[in-house]
Amino acid sequence: METSIASPRPRLTPGIPAGGVIALVIAVGSLGFLLVGGHMDRSHSVHMVKAKSRMSDAMPPMPPMPPMPPDAPAAPSPLAEPSPVSPISRSDADQIRRDVEEAMRSVDIGKIKSEAMAAAEAARSAARDARAISNATQEFPAQATLSLSGLNGSTVIHPSTSVTSMTVTSNGGAVRASADDGVLRVSGGGKAVDLSITVPANTNLTVTGVSGDLTVEGPLDGDVTMDVRKADISLKKVKSLQVNVTESADISVDEVAETLKFIVAGRADLHVGRVSDAEFRVMGQADISLGAVNKALRLAVYGSGDISADRVDGVVEAVINGKGDVHIADGSASAMKVAVLGRGDFTFDGTAKDPSLFMGGSGTITLAHHTGTPRIGKSGGGDIVLGDQSAP
Repeated sequence: METSIASPRPRLTPGIPAGGVIALVIAVGSLGFLLVGGHMDRSHSVHMVKAKSRMSDAMPPMPPMPPMPPDAPAAPSPLAEPSPVSPISRSDADQIRRDVEEAMRSVDIGKIKSEAMAAAEAARSAARDARAISNATQEFPAQATLSLSGLNGSTVIHPSTSVTSMTVTSNGGAVRASADDGVLRVSGGGKAVDLSITVPANTNLTVTGVSGDLTVEGPLDGDVTMDVRKADISLKKVKSLQVNVTESADISVDEVAETLKFIVAGRADLHVGRVSDAEFRVMGQADISLGAVNKALRLAVYGSGDISADRVDGVVEAVINGKGDVHIADGSASAMKVAVLGRGDFTFDGTAKDPSLFMGGSGTITLAHHTGTPRIGKSGGGDIVLGDQSAP
């Protein structure tokens, strides 16, 4: 009997097949890896944020930047003093002008003119009884004052310490002379006359309306007052001098022992070698040259003036209200007040104590050296220079 043998069929065990199990294991592992990785990332991020927060909490705020220190001031020039500068106003400048004018109030132009007119009138009155001197010499008793009026020509005065009288010598014409009340009056008649007059050295001299040349040959220890029309005047040494120039004059003086007062309404050139105290009022035009001024110099320029001095010590006060140039080469000013209200330059190459300087016009005020505290003011287009530094 033929026997047929068939292959046995495999039987499936109930449950999950082996391949599915493997696939499931792989899927679960991947998911777990993703979950674990994500948790680690989040935990790391949280720790970083917390760390940053703790660092922020622990870090103090940044302090503000300190201010930059100011620039160091420039070193002062050797010519400039380190003293502070005090401002000066226009009202102060007006006060300077008033101070100068008040100090010069004694320069009374009206008084000079009235005295000159009185002297001329006295000379005319005396001329009726006066001696006529023509090409001759006449002697008179010594008088305290010699008065000259209306002279035209050349007049030479010879002061002498040895004479006790006065003599008048006339050449080329006639003059009239009389002596009374302490005055020797000599008057001209309009024509040119050459005169030679000898007087004691301590005689006072009064000159009115003189034209021509007037020369004083030696020291005259007296007070000299002149109202000059047109004249060239030369003096040696006089005690004091007061001059009013109405038209034009060229005046030279070696020395004024005390006070010089000079007023110019016309045009004048003046040279003085040495003076103790000088005051100038220029209402016309003047060219003034000074040597040494020992105590004080006061200037008021309302017209046009060029004024120079080799040296000035003591008080210096100046007002330029017109056009003027003032140059003082050296000196030591114990007090200084200067106001330029017009157009002009003022230069002082010496040293001034506590100067008050005001520039209210155009030009330059220059002061080489100073001590104390300067007072400075400007309201015009001009400049003020202390040493080589411009004042503010």
